[in-house]
Amino acid sequence: MEAAVPQIKDWPHVYKAFRDNRSCNGESVVEAWSAYSEVIATLLADHWDDVGELSRLVSAHPAFKAFIIKHLEDETIPENVLSTIRQHAAHECRSGLESLCKELEAATK
Repeated sequence: MEAAVPQIKDWPHVYKAFRDNRSCNGESVVEAWSAYSEVIATLLADHWDDVGELSRLVSAHPAFKAFIIKHLEDETIPENVLSTIRQHAAHECRSGLESLCKELEAATK
């Protein structure tokens, strides 16, 4: 599972990985946790224009939103990446995504 995480390049693939692996537990999940966190943080920091796609997925799947938020609280994410996400959420939020942006901003503090 961990080896496949770096191949995830967009929100639909993050969701697919979440859906396909949510029944997993044990060491393989622990090992993959920071890899998922890195992918999620990178997508939010470097591909903010795709946040609408994330919004559609988390609106339809609340457990997926909890998964995203939990990963943003991962201590392995560098502060400069969290700061970039906070800036996007606070200053580049699209109309209709305000609730998600507030949650993303709060999760990165």
